[in-house]
Amino acid sequence: MQENILGKKLLIVVAHPDDESFLAAGTLHLNHREKGTNYLLCASKGELGVYHLKARVSETKIKTIRKGELMRVAKYLKVHTLKILNLPDGALHRHKHAFEKEVKKFILRCKPYYIVGFGENGYTCHKDHIAAGEVSRKLGRVCHIPFVEFVRPPRAACGNLDKYLVGKRQTGNYRDKNTNTVKPNIKIKINPVIKLKALSMHKSQFAGLNPYKTFPQKVADHILANEYFRVSKF
Repeated sequence: MQENILGKKLLIVVAHPDDESFLAAGTLHLNHREKGTNYLLCASKGELGVYHLKARVSETKIKTIRKGELMRVAKYLKVHTLKILNLPDGALHRHKHAFEKEVKKFILRCKPYYIVGFGENGYTCHKDHIAAGEVSRKLGRVCHIPFVEFVRPPRAACGNLDKYLVGKRQTGNYRDKNTNTVKPNIKIKINPVIKLKALSMHKSQFAGLNPYKTFPQKVADHILANEYFRVSKF
């Protein structure tokens, strides 16, 4: 795990508000401290994220709530430029062409050193994650920019996360199986306080994001203190 992605221009491409915090909050914070620049593009406003709300709200209202949460998190994590699209939550795979156009425009604008996003299994096998990853990896190849994939912790550290992640599924927007298991070649030690704070700022979703409610304490402690990636150069 030798490559250092910190202190560089990073473009993080995600599907929903909160993806960035669960997968890369500590890395974004450290990158800023190392004099790097963070850019964040989110495909949707997460309108399907109503499962943990105590009261029913309209689609317009939940979009407003989640957009506001992401804006506050981006400021906290020192994101230089945030772009939030309005593509449909749960159906990104049907809008990949529009998504690709927007991501390419953003790449040309910020000229990142790395594109950071989802691999073939979308980390959780969510179809939106998989579609976002397909677009990000394609544009990495086209633009000759190294792609950095979000990767699960090694099994030696956390075991098989599937049995915990499957329990988080509240809709049918998932592939049934983890189609690809990738070994990380980058491990970044992060501040768990920063990551937990970023997660908690997604207040509407925190009941499902809180690692201590999703994982055993040992696994939660590890996830909050470490982020894993795999870099591919085209």
